[in-house]
Amino acid sequence: MKERIIGLYKSILMRLQLTLSPIISWIFNAVSLINAITSLVVIAILIYALGFPVSFDKAIPLPLFLFSFYFFFCEYTFNFIKYIKSHIKYTNTRYKTKKQINPIFVILYGIIISFSIIWLLPTEWLEKYWSLFSILRHNYLMIVIVAIEALLKLSAVITHSLSNKISPSWIMVGSFISMIIVGTGLLLLPRATTNGISFFDALFTATSAVCVTGLTTIDVATTFTTVGHLIILFLIQLGGIGIMTFTSFFGLMFAGRHPSQNKMLIKDLIDPDNSVSQIFTTLRNIILITIAIELLGALFIYEAMGDYTLYGAFVAIFHSTSAFCNAGFSTLETGLFHPDFRNNYLLLNSLSWLIILGGIGFPILFNLWQWIKNQLQKIIYKLQKRSQLSIFLPEIQRSSVLNSNTIIALIMTIVLVVGGTIIFFITEYNSVLCDDTSFFGKLSTSFFLATVPRTAGFSSFSMGSLTNISVVIMILYMWIGGSPMSTAGGIKTTTFAIALLNVINTLRGRDHIEIRRRTIAKQSINRAFIIIFSSLVVVAFGVVVLSIFEPQLPTQYAIFEVVSAFSTVGLSLNLTPDLTFISKITILIVMFIGRLGTITILSCFISNKGTQFYQYPTEHIPIS
Repeated sequence: MKERIIGLYKSILMRLQLTLSPIISWIFNAVSLINAITSLVVIAILIYALGFPVSFDKAIPLPLFLFSFYFFFCEYTFNFIKYIKSHIKYTNTRYKTKKQINPIFVILYGIIISFSIIWLLPTEWLEKYWSLFSILRHNYLMIVIVAIEALLKLSAVITHSLSNKISPSWIMVGSFISMIIVGTGLLLLPRATTNGISFFDALFTATSAVCVTGLTTIDVATTFTTVGHLIILFLIQLGGIGIMTFTSFFGLMFAGRHPSQNKMLIKDLIDPDNSVSQIFTTLRNIILITIAIELLGALFIYEAMGDYTLYGAFVAIFHSTSAFCNAGFSTLETGLFHPDFRNNYLLLNSLSWLIILGGIGFPILFNLWQWIKNQLQKIIYKLQKRSQLSIFLPEIQRSSVLNSNTIIALIMTIVLVVGGTIIFFITEYNSVLCDDTSFFGKLSTSFFLATVPRTAGFSSFSMGSLTNISVVIMILYMWIGGSPMSTAGGIKTTTFAIALLNVINTLRGRDHIEIRRRTIAKQSINRAFIIIFSSLVVVAFGVVVLSIFEPQLPTQYAIFEVVSAFSTVGLSLNLTPDLTFISKITILIVMFIGRLGTITILSCFISNKGTQFYQYPTEHIPIS
């Protein structure tokens, strides 16, 4: 009898589940669709309220925001239940986890749900027990939270849409174009500028910000208001570490369901060499390390500038973000050439190290940090062994080895920075360095000169006063740029190093490259050749166009301007505002290609045929 009752009970539960499952799924999809639509409406209203000269309180419809808030609460609660359910299974006696639950998910969902519950409870009851609840129930705080939730929802929608079979190259190109269009519209808002700007100036500035170049046709400091500077800061941040990095991270966190096809596509966009299971960890680490470095840099800049006000803090954050993202934008009139800043060596050194850290590449930073942590573990283990204590580490962990990519990038970075510092110290001793009275000052400025050409674009000196040798060296430095998977542009340090090693090995009669008992793949060598060749083609195209439409411009100046645009540096010999319309369009196209990479652009138009499983007889063609 008992077994019949249990069987009947299970049968009823199964039938009930089969009946309710489609209904629940339909309700969830409906709520998700409503949230996606309201997210667009919320963002549009906020843009109108912040960008146009209207009363903020009158422009914000609170009932709509409250409606959106409650619907977000429903969706997040459902997602949280689904997440916990997918990680827990029931045995005959107890519940146990199928896989490890990410505490970040639990904490974030808990905060969102808790805050939502506070808004659902009566105000009188909350104020009776705790006055802090009145602050949490403030309308402005609710508006901010709804705005954040709307952005997260759109990120989740974008990420989910990636499940379609779309080329990663086209997705990358499309994301940058979309961001440039959005940025152009935001910069055209009345509150973004002091007296308004033309559509082309807004387009050029937005493209330069998204591509983290720094070239402008107008004076950024005086043309844009604080709202405009915030928009530029937003564009720099998204363009610096990648638009898809943000959308993928928040999409994976709040989408509720994560198809494997989504993750495969995100892996191809973010880090092709990493596994699918580690993609969320990679995204999280990129965002965390970006925020940590930028905040630390902002503290040093804040102290260096000495403006201990709220605006001073914003200027520090802006320049820290601009330096780490290798953008070169500045909110200061005359930039760093201002007398109060060009000899501020704490400021210059802080910016230089931010530029180096931003241009060295996230995989290299992760690999270097793992190596440093492992060396510390070795030291602690040895100290434990000597003192016969084991309270910190029970045993030594397996050694973490610096990979070939890290070795090449670090060596090239050190050679370029140290070599550039020495070269500029010698060549500019009686020119740019004349204002520096001390040896430390001259050395700091030389260090800054060796750092900024590698796609940063800041200038604490007059570009017109540089010697011809320095200009040539800067062109070379701009062309090389930073390291792969970084915020910097250029052909990248590893590309230049592999090409140089290939030349040396070819002259020695060797058919492969070896680094630290590792053979560099032929594919990497071929990609290096493609990048170098295509970059020279793009630069040559830009120089030819500028030579045609700017006949009075010296060839050296044209090369400098085009290479600066291609490598997303932003340095200029004071030419950009005076160029003709066609020349400005050319510079815009060149810096867009340079930011995305020539291989990404070519991949959009040349399909991948896959691996060839046959080979014809070999024939040698005389080259020289």
